[in-house]
Amino acid sequence: MNLSEQYRALDLLIVPSPILNDAGTDFPEVDPATGLYVGGHLRMSATAEFSLHCQPAKVVVVGGLNPKHGCRMTQTMAQFILGKNSSANVQRVNSLPCTRHNVIAIFNQLREELSGKRIGVLSNSYHLPRFLAFWTNLRTTYGGNIPEPLAIAAESCLTHDPVDQSAYEARIAAEQRGLADLRAGKYLDRCLAQLATFDELARHPEFYLSPDDQEQFRP
Repeated sequence: MNLSEQYRALDLLIVPSPILNDAGTDFPEVDPATGLYVGGHLRMSATAEFSLHCQPAKVVVVGGLNPKHGCRMTQTMAQFILGKNSSANVQRVNSLPCTRHNVIAIFNQLREELSGKRIGVLSNSYHLPRFLAFWTNLRTTYGGNIPEPLAIAAESCLTHDPVDQSAYEARIAAEQRGLADLRAGKYLDRCLAQLATFDELARHPEFYLSPDDQEQFRP
């Protein structure tokens, strides 16, 4: 790893989830449902390497609840990291299954812990711009002393095999469309159409929904 010293004193390293295979045991590089590149194994392997070499005080894995399988995503993420670095301090944050709600769950559940801290977010290079755009937008809503995180591309942490080029190009095009929609105020949050499928929402909407979402949600 050739990361600069600024990455070696992080209080929190945030890792948004990729996708799980059907068995719930691994993180595919290409989404079999869409054919889009997701780089899941790369993202998680890079997280484990980063935790070993840069030793952040805490690794926060944030991932979507599944209507059938509950919090299996963050459980598997934590197991993956600890299997490669048993000394890592891993904290799980469950969210609804989209990038916007990953950020919302972090702000809802860790807001005080974020204040004034050195934070990094590690994801694939294609994903970081959208994650950071949501972070910036939602930080305005939440207020307080929430810093902007350092962006850490998984590809900068370790070498990796070439990906399926067509799947990668399709992912880049999809990300560009998503960012354009977000900037134009037209971003479609697919989680909002599925709220009734998440039983946990009725118990703790304040964990998973933004203040505006909570106003609209009626269990």
